[in-house]
Amino acid sequence: MKIKIIIAVLLLLVAGSFLYVKHENNSTKSIKVGIMMPLTGQFGAVGEGIANSIELAKEEYVKAHPNMNITFVTEDDAFDTKKGISAYKKLIELDHVQAIIMVSTPVLDALHEQMQKDGIPIISIGLQNNGIAKDNIFQTSASPDLPIYDLAKHVNENTPYKRIAIVYSNIPGTIGFYNSFVSKFTGTHYDYQIKDQGDIRTVAATIVSKKYDAIVFLNTPIDGALIVKDILTFTKTPPHFVFDIQLQTGWSEYKKVLGDTNLLNGSITLALKQGDSYGEFASKYKTKFSSDPLPFSEYGYDSFYILMNAYAINNKDWINNIQKTKVDGPSGKISFDENGVRIQDTVIKQVKGGEIVE
Repeated sequence: MKIKIIIAVLLLLVAGSFLYVKHENNSTKSIKVGIMMPLTGQFGAVGEGIANSIELAKEEYVKAHPNMNITFVTEDDAFDTKKGISAYKKLIELDHVQAIIMVSTPVLDALHEQMQKDGIPIISIGLQNNGIAKDNIFQTSASPDLPIYDLAKHVNENTPYKRIAIVYSNIPGTIGFYNSFVSKFTGTHYDYQIKDQGDIRTVAATIVSKKYDAIVFLNTPIDGALIVKDILTFTKTPPHFVFDIQLQTGWSEYKKVLGDTNLLNGSITLALKQGDSYGEFASKYKTKFSSDPLPFSEYGYDSFYILMNAYAINNKDWINNIQKTKVDGPSGKISFDENGVRIQDTVIKQVKGGEIVE
């Protein structure tokens, strides 16, 4: 009799544990994600587009994973270090988010040591210039160095330019692009830094007066578009234009400022090998938000999926899963090097018929 009772109790315990496991596997998992974006300031449009695409990705993901309850806490860092530090502190200490998707390079560079200590997954669409390491911070945009080296190599080996002007914006990312370019470029160059948009007209006039063979633009899209516009007001036969990847990522800004992108015909540009960012993704974005995707929107979409497809309850496992990511999204093929920086191929393209083509 005692043996029967013991067996019955054991069966109940086994059954109970089975029911518990089954309940756990099908229970709703609640995840709180911080969205730290420049929603105001000169990069407000970029932040808005990325935030929109993250929301689009979330809606799709939750439909496919009904047991995932994902909430966002959104903070505007305005691409400003002081505001960004306050936003990050709130997300960590008050909102207790489990991961963060962000953009702003100066904020990331100022906070990387604290982020490493906090240890939650951080997905940055913006560049990380300081403290790049094998840690919890992942960059879903390409390395600032290798693509720019490719551009410098192309200008060295495949163009007749003897005297070039290099124009670059006064922010950490484009300063990094400038340093990378001149470290590999072997020709004669004359450099112009745009400290703020008040410099643009003066720099444009100076460049036209010097009659350079070519101009290399290492600028934010808005700065680059405004410089081109002013140059074309001073001359109808400008030097050849050479652009970094920000012509591609900021193409909508150039269209808006110039009106007619045929004005750029004959220009060459560094471009990232992307996925279907102008196809299905753009169609879904336009359906939801009644506008075309803004610059870098597809990176927000992909960043969300990278974060959630790698999800694990334990931060260490979550981070390890992100490190192993190999996917193909609207922004192209995505994998990370040993320091969590995206590996992405580049190609040299040109502008023909007002469009960027192979």
